[in-house]
Amino acid sequence: SASVHGPQCFWLAITFDDGFRSILTTVEPLLRTLDIPWTAFVVSGFADGTKGHEDFLTWREIDALAGAGVTIASHSVTHPNFRLLSPQRIVAELEQGGVLDEVLGLRMGAA
Repeated sequence: SASVHGPQCFWLAITFDDGFRSILTTVEPLLRTLDIPWTAFVVSGFADGTKGHEDFLTWREIDALAGAGVTIASHSVTHPNFRLLSPQRIVAELEQGGVLDEVLGLRMGAA
């Protein structure tokens, strides 16, 4: 039978990579108003708020997004060019992305 949206049903995932602060100030309010779920893939090494990382979400802001129902997932630690890394370094980047789990106390995925 046809759904209320028509005879075909399509799925769409809305994601934002890297954890730029604009997802907190622009994206979150808009998607909350529209009641659209989404995922933020953050670079954990950029969440420290230090010089050079001012345009990225801090741990406090990431936690606030998670508290608002946004799915938070790891997008590596330092956002390297994975094509240039050894297999061991790739594993380390992805496994260390789990610091999100430790800091926020949430179960995260990796992308």
